[in-house]
Amino acid sequence: MNGFSNLLSTSRAIVGGPFVVVAVLLVLGGTADSGYDYGATSTLCINLVALIGLNLIAGHAGQLVLGYAALMAVGAYTVAVAGTDHGLSGPVTLLLAPALGALLAVVIGVPTLRLRGLYFGVGTLAFAVIVDFFNNRAVPITGGPDGKLVGPLTIGIRNYSNPEDFFYFTLAITAAVLVFERLFVRTWTAWGLKAARTSEPAAASAGVPIFSARLGTFALSGAIAGLAGALLAYQTLYVSPSSFTLHESIDLFVVLFVGGMATFVGPIVGAAILYVFTRWLAPYPELKPLLLGMVFLVALRFLPGGVGAALNKLRALVRARRRPPGTPNRAAKESASVPAGVSS
Repeated sequence: MNGFSNLLSTSRAIVGGPFVVVAVLLVLGGTADSGYDYGATSTLCINLVALIGLNLIAGHAGQLVLGYAALMAVGAYTVAVAGTDHGLSGPVTLLLAPALGALLAVVIGVPTLRLRGLYFGVGTLAFAVIVDFFNNRAVPITGGPDGKLVGPLTIGIRNYSNPEDFFYFTLAITAAVLVFERLFVRTWTAWGLKAARTSEPAAASAGVPIFSARLGTFALSGAIAGLAGALLAYQTLYVSPSSFTLHESIDLFVVLFVGGMATFVGPIVGAAILYVFTRWLAPYPELKPLLLGMVFLVALRFLPGGVGAALNKLRALVRARRRPPGTPNRAAKESASVPAGVSS
C-alpha cells in the first residue's frame, strides 16, 4: 500500500505541475480569436521551452550563460538550411535541430565548463559572437543580415501553416518538455548538480562526477534550445541574425532570474513576463529594456531567489503550520531520500 501511495505521489509530482500549465495555456488558446492571438500564445510556449532549457544549465547546474540565444539560432538555421534549402522533412529537421544544439553545447562545454563563474559565461558569450558573425557573413548559407525564408512545418499530409494548428502542435511539444524537466530533477545527475552548487569540494569528495554531470546537462540544455529555435523558425517562417542577438540572451537570463533559478515556476514566470511584452507592449519596444531592468532590480532587492524560491518558502511555511506536533517535515523526508554521499 505504501508503495502504491509513493508511486501515486511521484506521478502526481511529475505530471501535476505540467498539467496545470498546459491547462492554462489551453485556456489562453481557447480565448484566441485571431491569428495574432494564436501567434502570441505560440511564442509564449516557445519561450517557455527555451527557458526550461536555460534553467537546466543556468539554474540546476549553476552556470552563468550569456549566449543562450546563439544555441537557439543553431536550431532555427538548421530548419532554414536543411529543411527549406535541402528539402528535408519537418520531422527530420525537428530531430536534427536539437541534435546539433546538443553537439555544439558539448563543443563549447568541453573547454569552458572546467572554468568557474564568470569565465564560463564569457566563453558562451564568445560562442554567441562567433555564431552572430557567421550568420551575418555566410550569405550563401544563412542569407546574411537579410535572413532566410522558411517553409511551413509539414508532417506527413498535415500542414501547420495555420496559426491555430501550429499553436496546438507547439503546446504538445511544451507539455513533453515540461514532463521531461520534472523527470530530470529526480535523477542522480540533478542531485549531484544540487550538491555541487552547495559545495563543489564536498560533492567531489562524495564521488559526484561534476564535470560530466554539467556537460551532460549542458548538452540537454543545448538540445532544448535547438528545439525552441526550430519551433520559432516554423512559427515566423523567417530567420535572421537579429532574432538571436546578445539582447535576446540577456532577456532570457533576466526573466529566468526573476522567475527563480532551479525552480519549476521560474521558466513559467519568465515566459509570462515575455508574453506581456509580446502581447501588450509590442507597440513600445523602447520600453522593454527599461522595464526589464526595473523588474530585475526589484527582484534582486526583494526576491533574490526569484518568484519560485519565494513561493517554495511560502509553501514550506504553510505546511509547517498545518503539520501536527512531532511530525517530520518534508525537507527531512527529502534529505533521507537523497542518494548516499550526495548532499541535498
